[in-house]
Amino acid sequence: LRFLFGYQIVNGEVSIDPETAPIVREVFARAIEGESLNAIATDLNGRDILRPFSGAWNSTRIRELLSNEKYTGNALLQKSYRNNHLEKKKTPNDGQLPKYYAAGTHEAIIDEDTFALAQERLKEIERSSSSKPRVLSAFTGKIVCAKCGRHYQRTRNQRYFVWNCFSFIKKGKNTCSGGQIREDVLRQVTAEVLG
Repeated sequence: LRFLFGYQIVNGEVSIDPETAPIVREVFARAIEGESLNAIATDLNGRDILRPFSGAWNSTRIRELLSNEKYTGNALLQKSYRNNHLEKKKTPNDGQLPKYYAAGTHEAIIDEDTFALAQERLKEIERSSSSKPRVLSAFTGKIVCAKCGRHYQRTRNQRYFVWNCFSFIKKGKNTCSGGQIREDVLRQVTAEVLG
């Protein structure tokens, strides 16, 4: 728990961090409501909310937060182990050693029902991403950001397919202020230009 976002250790005591715990609850709520992990990460970066050690957020870090049972006040022990006493390489425990579930080890930020809903959402995301083949558009690789020079990528907001600068998608508006283009507008303008 030493470096777990949402918690703090003061005088050896683990407690909820009043500044970051609301962000944890917000991330769980937004993910459960169906918002994409990338969109959540981009928003947190845009609001200058940093992870421990001043790290930036991305979809992998959001997924790790949502997957961490410690936010329920419980701890799954021995998720990883050191491979041997010489190398001491941290290795995921995929059944080589027993795992132990310790309940009530510290104060919870979210309840277990919320955690269970988030796990269902992560499974939905995994199913949809593994079942969908990557679709290339006629615009893929052809739109270049005038601000930073990176290519635009197709994403989806709540209502439309849109094209955004890759830097903006990954790191937020503080990195690049390149504008968003709705795909239906892009198609219409392209058709007009090409006749």
